[in-house]
Amino acid sequence: MLLDSGLEVDTLDLSKVDEVPEDCALLIINNPRTDLVYDESKYNEFGYVSEAEKLDRYLISESGACIVNRDYRSVGLNNFDQYLYEWGIEFGKGQVSDEGSYVPLIDAPTDYTNIFATYDSDEDGIGVAYYGEYINSGSAPQMVFSDAGYLKCGYGADDAMLESGTYNASKIYSSFITTSDKGESNIDTGIEKEGKMDLAALVTRTLLDTHTSERTFSYLFCTADRDFFSNELLGNPAYANYDVMQSVITNISRTDRYASMELGGLSYNSPNFGGKQTIDATINEQDTSYYNGDGSEAGFVKGLSDGEVTAYTIMVFAMPVAVFVLGVVMFIKRKYL
Repeated sequence: MLLDSGLEVDTLDLSKVDEVPEDCALLIINNPRTDLVYDESKYNEFGYVSEAEKLDRYLISESGACIVNRDYRSVGLNNFDQYLYEWGIEFGKGQVSDEGSYVPLIDAPTDYTNIFATYDSDEDGIGVAYYGEYINSGSAPQMVFSDAGYLKCGYGADDAMLESGTYNASKIYSSFITTSDKGESNIDTGIEKEGKMDLAALVTRTLLDTHTSERTFSYLFCTADRDFFSNELLGNPAYANYDVMQSVITNISRTDRYASMELGGLSYNSPNFGGKQTIDATINEQDTSYYNGDGSEAGFVKGLSDGEVTAYTIMVFAMPVAVFVLGVVMFIKRKYL
């Protein structure tokens, strides 16, 4: 899937590098088993950077993108969970079941924990931008979660918040895909939560440059199913896991400076109409405007100058390699724009 998305993949041990490489297009932190490490005794040392700070510098300073798949059973990840909480992500404690939307099993007891996820049909929601082609088709494949926990927004009553100490940077929590209304989260002592719950969520950080009025974006996509990237789910052609996640990866890992994303906005050239606006043309793309049905301008993509064409050509053919492991973490770099 990653190779099909035009990416090169390598691993990186976060504890052994000073920073996430600048050309990293996407980090995948899959089922981490150990916590983020920081040493309070070194905070006064010049140049010391904790592992959480390395992630923060990548996501914020480099406008990066990260996918986190955390097993809801995992314990001892307090620093990791605190970092995700600062992005607005909280994890439930129990296993999710859904009597309203589940995968029927043949010659086996009914297991409501194999869930057919529910697509969000809200046209202003973030999910439509990625999987809108499936919503109106009754026979369309569905995403499946086999052993999942749930996520919730950590911003309280709101789904967005300004970053502390600034007025030009904000984070928006977006429910991506959910259970049905009959979802339940079960723990040893009984039912922890009932009703519709988020099985995956996307947090978008928007930074407004007050001088140029340009916006840059960072992304954190989260799930809580340790089998989310398994062959049984990702490799099953009857499920939509592959297509939906390839859409997510393609759109949040764009590294060219013409890529942008508004919440729920269309990607005019993307086949699934979702995510960042991409330049789906030759590298000699001309200035292009897009218009709404009423004739008003909906978007604008700037063309490339001769110097930029040369720069992008060099970028395409200069492919460095790096490594990242945090539990199981993949460092991903775009192979072509």
